[in-house]
Amino acid sequence: KRLNQAMKIKSSTLLACVLVLAPAMIMGQGYTLQSFVIGSGAVNGSSTNFKAQGTVGQSAIGTGTSTNFKGSWGFWYTLAGGGTSTGFVADLEVLLEGAYASAGVMNATLGSSLALSHPFGGPPWNYSGTESVGAGFAAAHPDVVDWIFVQVRDTTPGPTSAPMSVAAERAGFVKTDGSVVDTNGADPLSFPTSSAGTYYVVVDHRNHIRAMTQNPPASLNDTLTYDFTDSVAKAYTTGPPAMKALAGGFAGLYAGDVNHDQQITVGDFNTWLTQTKASATGYQDADFNIDAQVLASDFNLWLVNTKVSATGQVPNP
Repeated sequence: KRLNQAMKIKSSTLLACVLVLAPAMIMGQGYTLQSFVIGSGAVNGSSTNFKAQGTVGQSAIGTGTSTNFKGSWGFWYTLAGGGTSTGFVADLEVLLEGAYASAGVMNATLGSSLALSHPFGGPPWNYSGTESVGAGFAAAHPDVVDWIFVQVRDTTPGPTSAPMSVAAERAGFVKTDGSVVDTNGADPLSFPTSSAGTYYVVVDHRNHIRAMTQNPPASLNDTLTYDFTDSVAKAYTTGPPAMKALAGGFAGLYAGDVNHDQQITVGDFNTWLTQTKASATGYQDADFNIDAQVLASDFNLWLVNTKVSATGQVPNP
């Protein structure tokens, strides 16, 4: 009541306000929006049954139903009508052996060699998503290591009854601290068109062996949270560990899998040999340490992992 008395905005002014200041993205059907400004600086807010997630300047992703909720720009939105909204985020952490430095931190040395579009369009991913960034992205986000690919898979059939069913997949980035983020370089990876639920989560990289959660991670407030970095036991396996133990008590994906067959073999070496003979630089498949060069240091990573017969344990979808 106090808000209605304090803020009286004509519909024409309201429309301009919503379009210019807060182009909110509400995941759902059958909703209509009415809004008036009550302040600024609010980042996250929720009412009894509706949650808004986002940061100032980003679109709000909402789940649930309610009379109103506080959006990411400090607005109240009144929802009228029915429908079921969808969407969840995956708050993940993973380390790449090739880029690993120490103490749970990776190097980010690709710089301007970072691909502007995701590299997962070919087999085995055959991903048709259009995730991409602008030319200035790497300079604006110096803590981005490389692209990462994330799948969420249904729990039925489970991993012992492959093929598993893929519920959703996205390409994003992994940062030096291991956090997996969306293409804005900051927020956890979002799945805005898929329903929240219980899933196995697979993380994959263009030249590392993929890994899957040992069990479906818990979901709280439509966020799947999982940390692959603190133990090799966090990755699903039916045999030896599916991740590599890294210095400092951390764990990461095995480096050296160029042909994406979940093994480190002579096929991966052949790609390295071809590219190193050509003095290849930039965004290269056999750049296992992700420094925009294909050198002996990449071979050394391959050699160690082929000697221990590093093998992935993720069932095929």
